[in-house]
Amino acid sequence: MNDDHAMEFTGIPAKAQNGNHIEELERAYESHVRDGQTLARLGKKPVLKRNFGVLAILAFSCTVLVTWEGVLELFTTGLENGGPAGLFWSYIVTWFGTLSVFITICELASMAPIASGQYYWVSMLAPPSCRKFLSYLTGWMTALAWQTTITSAGFLSGGIIKGLLVLNHPDQTFHQWQATLIGYAVIVVAVFINTVGSSYLPGIESCILMVHILGFFAILIVVAYMGPHSSAKDVFDNWSNGGDWPSQGTSFMVGLIGNAFAFAGADAAVHMAEEIPNAAIVIPRTIVGSMLLNGVMGLGITVVMIFSLGDVDAITNTPTGYPFIGVIYQATNSAAATTVLSSLVVLSVFFCCLGFVATSSRMIDPRSQVPINTVLVTTVIGALILLISFGSTLALNIILSITIFGFYFTYFLSCALLLWRRCQKGVIVTKQALDSEEQTGYVASEGQLIWGPWRVPGVLGICNNLLACAYCVVIAFFSFWPATVKPELADMNWSCVIVVAALIFSAVYYAIWGRFHYRGPIVETNAHGALS
Repeated sequence: MNDDHAMEFTGIPAKAQNGNHIEELERAYESHVRDGQTLARLGKKPVLKRNFGVLAILAFSCTVLVTWEGVLELFTTGLENGGPAGLFWSYIVTWFGTLSVFITICELASMAPIASGQYYWVSMLAPPSCRKFLSYLTGWMTALAWQTTITSAGFLSGGIIKGLLVLNHPDQTFHQWQATLIGYAVIVVAVFINTVGSSYLPGIESCILMVHILGFFAILIVVAYMGPHSSAKDVFDNWSNGGDWPSQGTSFMVGLIGNAFAFAGADAAVHMAEEIPNAAIVIPRTIVGSMLLNGVMGLGITVVMIFSLGDVDAITNTPTGYPFIGVIYQATNSAAATTVLSSLVVLSVFFCCLGFVATSSRMIDPRSQVPINTVLVTTVIGALILLISFGSTLALNIILSITIFGFYFTYFLSCALLLWRRCQKGVIVTKQALDSEEQTGYVASEGQLIWGPWRVPGVLGICNNLLACAYCVVIAFFSFWPATVKPELADMNWSCVIVVAALIFSAVYYAIWGRFHYRGPIVETNAHGALS
């Protein structure tokens, strides 16, 4: 690498740099060139700055996933339909099921590390006859899912703060509209940081990881040491069917959705791919690493909570609206201590909202090099969806259901199409199988794709791919179910109406406008077409 390149990357003349720094600089430059070539072969120009290092993107992934915090926030879902035993086993099922899905997603991210993620992969893998329509539909559902994650972060932050106010001021009455306004404030601050303070986001994410981990240990240790302790029999033999479903198995599947949401959005790192050096390797490692780290912490908090429940009925019906606040208060017998510990959860959810806004808005403003317009559009849509909380007592269930279905719909299409392609001989090959050194991109030639550096080979990969598809179908199916078998009109989960309306609207819009103007993922450079 010459002196000009050294100056470009560091601003320090090459002669003034020591040997070790030069070697690091050369590796960084090679990674920069390789990333640019990868994007070019995928038809994209490198525009976004690659600010996220390995630690920053791991922190980003972990704090967007916020699994142990999600377990606490949605404790009620599994407690009513499943009970303590159901909470434990549903967590195990969702952890391994989601891990299977994201191992497959990692294979795709390694093949095509691009910020558009699922809708690009679907276009890349689908047959020509339906490629445009499927990628168009995938784009709609991905956008809907990420918009509702922003809404959920605002809703949960406001709800927990309202619950803490109820705990500290039991003689006063607090209303849902107050929680909703707090949720709006959380979203506005997240927008401010993603626009005005966007250059500091990688550093902020690294600090957030410390809050994520330290908060986990603070709550875990306090509840485990100071709370009541149930026997293993009282926990693992304690099943609940609060929805009066015909069987305990059905109740268990309905209660599964809370834990499924706690793992939703692990693909956040994918949508930051164009801001990560050596993305084809770093993204898969980050996703799997965050799944394992968050999975272990989520399991730890689940076990401690179900063994420290005490009076299950009292905890379920806590006036705060969040059973985990009741569990912490039961352990500490102090409103102040409970407020401090619960505030760590609120803080994590707020930081998570930062990631949600960043993930769902990566189209940049060419003047500021910051995605200002898409951040603002994303925020407005999320704020509008939050209006649901004014008119429904089950706003959270509706928002969660939309989010889960949107994510798992796109995961299923991506995983199913990869399964179809990998079972076709010669369609996806390894780099080592190519004779020409010029064909080292992710799209080798017409009708042929190349595996990235991260994949599960052979029959094991096919089996995992099948498991991922099956899990996506199950979660998407049960995401629409209400909490009880005979809900009142006001208690019905109306998310199915919203999702079906979105699907019909996108299909009609495609038929009227999209099929004439939409050409698939935007191609900005001359590159081989994928499976064209």
